[in-house]
Amino acid sequence: MSAETIVTKTVFPRPVRELRASAPLFERTVDAFAWRFISESSRFALQLAVMIVLARLLPVESFGLLTLSMIVINFASRAQLGVSSAVIQHNEITETQIRVAFSLSVLSGIVLVILIWSGAPLAAELFRAEAVTQVLRLISLSFLFTSFGAIAEALLERKLDYRSLLKVELSSYGIGYCLVGISLALFDYGVWALAWATVVYSLLKTGLLFSVSPHPLRPSLTRSESAKLLRFGTGTSLA
Repeated sequence: MSAETIVTKTVFPRPVRELRASAPLFERTVDAFAWRFISESSRFALQLAVMIVLARLLPVESFGLLTLSMIVINFASRAQLGVSSAVIQHNEITETQIRVAFSLSVLSGIVLVILIWSGAPLAAELFRAEAVTQVLRLISLSFLFTSFGAIAEALLERKLDYRSLLKVELSSYGIGYCLVGISLALFDYGVWALAWATVVYSLLKTGLLFSVSPHPLRPSLTRSESAKLLRFGTGTSLA
C-alpha cells in the first residue's frame, strides 16, 4: 500500500476577474469616452444613410406601421428586469451572479415575447391598423435575441471595452439593415423589409457579443443572488 498521503482541497468559486488595463482609471475613462463617442457618431451616420436609402425605396406607410410597432416595443423594453445594469454596477461579479443574471434576462425576454405576441391584436385595434399585428409579432422576436446577449454586452461595458462594442454594433447594423433591409426593400417587401432588418440585426448582434464576450450559459436562479440583482435591476427599470 502506498505511503503517499492524498490531500484534497475544497475549491470555492472565485469572482470572475475582468482583464483590466494597467493604465490609470482616468486614462481608461477618457479612452472609453472617446470610443463611445466614435461608436455613437458612427452609428448615427450609418443609420442616417440607411434610412435615406430606405425612404426612397419604401412607401411612407411602411415607416408608419413600423413606428406604431416600435411604440409598443420601446414601451415593453422598459419592463425588462434591468439585471444587466446590476452586472455593470457590482464592484465584484461572480460566475454564479453572471449565470443568474443571464437566466433572469432570458426569462424576461421570453415573457415579453409571449405578452407582445398575445397582445398584438389589441395593439392593432388601438392603433386602428390591422397590419400591426403580424409586424409586431415578428419584431417581438428581437426581445428574445437581445435578452440572450444582454449580459455579454453588460460585461463589455463593465470593462469599458467600447471598442469591441463599436465593432459589434456597426457589423450587426451593417448586415441587418444595409444588406438585409435594403435588399428586401429592392424586392418590394415594404414594411417587412424593416421588420426583418430589425430581427436580423438583433440576432447578429447577440451572436457577435457572445464571440467577443463569452460567459457561462448554464442557467441558475439562486435565491440570494436573484434577490440582489432584481433589487437593483427592478429599481432601475421602474425609474
